[in-house]
Amino acid sequence: MQTIAFAVSLPSDKKERFLSFAKLLRTDRNAEFRQFLERLDTVEENWFLQPCGETDLFICYLAASDLQAAFGKLASSQHPFDKWIKQENKEIFGMDFESPSDGPMPEVLLQCKLEPTQSNTWK
Repeated sequence: MQTIAFAVSLPSDKKERFLSFAKLLRTDRNAEFRQFLERLDTVEENWFLQPCGETDLFICYLAASDLQAAFGKLASSQHPFDKWIKQENKEIFGMDFESPSDGPMPEVLLQCKLEPTQSNTWK
């Protein structure tokens, strides 16, 4: 499984719009959002809002078997929901997922995952 996390400054004049967008994805449009993730073969997406001095940072964590393929599918998708997601990201953050950056992906510095242990000892 490949993972990525990235942080983007949230413009203060876009904060309420972003919070409304996030709420829609958690509630009324959650089923569509889950289908969107399935279309991209993404197994996990988590969002965080981190206050940072005078601004807020949007932090996104993604997990997929092939992140490059997932971003490629997003870039080329013409599905109405996917287009809406891309438009919202463009208007809120200025990120254009139809023309992804040629820059490097964030470097993973540390990954640590503990697997739960299972005890077969019954008393």
